[in-house]
Amino acid sequence: MCIRDRTNRVPNVDFELFYESNQITKPTFLLESTDNYEGSLLGVIRFSPDFSPFSFEEAQRQIEQSTRGRNIMSINKLSVQSDKQKAKFEYIFIFDRSGSMEGDRISFLRDAAQKMVSEIPLDSYFNIICFGSNTETLYEQSRKFDEEAKQQAINKISKYEADLGGTEVLVALEKMKDLNRVEGYQRLVFLVSDGEVYNTNDVVKFVSEYNSQARFYSVGIGNGVSEALIKGIAKAGYGQYVFIKQSKNIEEYILRLLYASISPYMKDISIQVKDSQGLILSHFPYQVPLLFKNELLVIYLPMDQVIYSQKDRRQFVVEVTYIQSNMQRRQNMSLMLEKGSFSYYKGDVLHKFYANEQINRLSYQGKDNEELTKQIVQLSTKYQVLSEKTAFILVVKKNEKKSDKTLTVNVPSVESNDHYESYPVQDLSLIHI
Repeated sequence: MCIRDRTNRVPNVDFELFYESNQITKPTFLLESTDNYEGSLLGVIRFSPDFSPFSFEEAQRQIEQSTRGRNIMSINKLSVQSDKQKAKFEYIFIFDRSGSMEGDRISFLRDAAQKMVSEIPLDSYFNIICFGSNTETLYEQSRKFDEEAKQQAINKISKYEADLGGTEVLVALEKMKDLNRVEGYQRLVFLVSDGEVYNTNDVVKFVSEYNSQARFYSVGIGNGVSEALIKGIAKAGYGQYVFIKQSKNIEEYILRLLYASISPYMKDISIQVKDSQGLILSHFPYQVPLLFKNELLVIYLPMDQVIYSQKDRRQFVVEVTYIQSNMQRRQNMSLMLEKGSFSYYKGDVLHKFYANEQINRLSYQGKDNEELTKQIVQLSTKYQVLSEKTAFILVVKKNEKKSDKTLTVNVPSVESNDHYESYPVQDLSLIHI
């Protein structure tokens, strides 16, 4: 794909590439060897696990009902309906009304906030915290959701403006922490922000320390949003995130996030790779905290070069053990891979993806200590992958004589197109090859 801008304007929106593939959920196994890192061999497994939408008892009951003349719905609709009926959650919505949300961003937030409130399951509690330099709370304590509360919240949201000053996310999180919990209801926290903060690590650290008491979901608003903050909150909070750049995407993204929050998920996931005789070839070095329905599980597995090279190793078995949230018992699944049926590469591209994944995992822990920094720097320099603790340095050596003339370089000042003072964005001409 070639991209050509027919104007002289500097693009002031994020570039996004969307693609579809009917092979995306098909299990794949890639193997890459390289001489760059002591003859390292790396396996990459990608597949989408099958979720049982109901426990065995629930499935039996649904079958009995359908055979008595009831309508048979698609399994996805049936699953979502069942999840909403069983949902017992306390929703805490945290909305950014700082000055940086001026323009289209506050409009996006109003639309997203109203959609969120409209989709709360009936047997739920909720509250809203708005923040800037200080906070505003809709209720002193979370209240039971009903039609009256819904209309009250929507009317309040319709009047929201970007009028609360700076962006003090931590103040809002502390306010959320001080709210009394509703017994028997799991707390879900949804944060909507453009992410323009100065203390991202402190925010992520707070979430990582509180994630045993609540799950966190985050929505990034506008172009140029801080991905480090939005992704960091979701990763540390065992939740998910979305980015909203245009008003036409709001409903789709919000519904996806809300349904994910009440749908079953896998937790305490551990992975091993064995041969057909049961000999362990590799194991995942750490547990995957959560995997949500319809998410791809991507596993990077350092392999043993000597064991793999033996000629009698013709099959691989990937064993995944996990607990599914709506069943609460440990389960197993196996994926059989025939040697020769997967793609083999010579190079280090997959190794760099592996290093980047490791660096992100360490960064999302929300900690900032000497040992963690050392690990990140070692991975970054070894695999030549950029991180927040390192930088690429380019040294250009020239034999030319130095000039006394001063070189002037014009660097354009680019402001996101969803800020109130910015100019309309120009469309890019896309040419597919």
